[in-house]
Amino acid sequence: MTLTDETRPDTVDDAADDVENAGTVESAVPDAESDGKTGPGWRSRLRRNLTLLVAAVVMVAAVATAVTMYFTVHQDDQATDAAARKDVVAAANAGTTALLSYAPKTLDADLAKGRTHLTGQFLTYYREFTDKVVKPAAQENQITTRAVVSRAAVEKMSPDAATVLVFVNQSTTSKDKPEAELTSSSVRVGLQRAGGRWLISAFDPV
Repeated sequence: MTLTDETRPDTVDDAADDVENAGTVESAVPDAESDGKTGPGWRSRLRRNLTLLVAAVVMVAAVATAVTMYFTVHQDDQATDAAARKDVVAAANAGTTALLSYAPKTLDADLAKGRTHLTGQFLTYYREFTDKVVKPAAQENQITTRAVVSRAAVEKMSPDAATVLVFVNQSTTSKDKPEAELTSSSVRVGLQRAGGRWLISAFDPV
């Protein structure tokens, strides 16, 4: 097929129209870099903003962690400082004295006083042991015993638990032995903080 004079002008006109339309299409496409949202400059600003945001988040998290650690450590230090250790030793001394001191005439009150220093399973054990063993023997043999703590020291301590080594001098009389018999012993006393008080949870002769 060959071009004729009749068809050639139409073809040229069509081509010119295509070129004109192409120019229109190109002019309709926005300049990506001219709107400020793409290109190296925009990416650099985005990267910088993200870096600042991440740094701010990390800083807030670090401050929160530091504050939490401060109050936790500060409270733990307060709970195990010299005053707290003094309190736990006093509780161990008072509890030991109460547990190892009783007399036939005041037996019920003495045993009840001992129970006020105890907690947990040891309280249950002490109640059963004194009802079944100590009380009958003390009444039958007229046993009177008095305990005095000679010294005591904290072995270990945390905010809610402690172990105290207690040294005890004990004087005991009975129907068969009216003269006082003196003995010395040591006890490892475990304590738990309950209701704002230090209470004995374990009582083991050493």
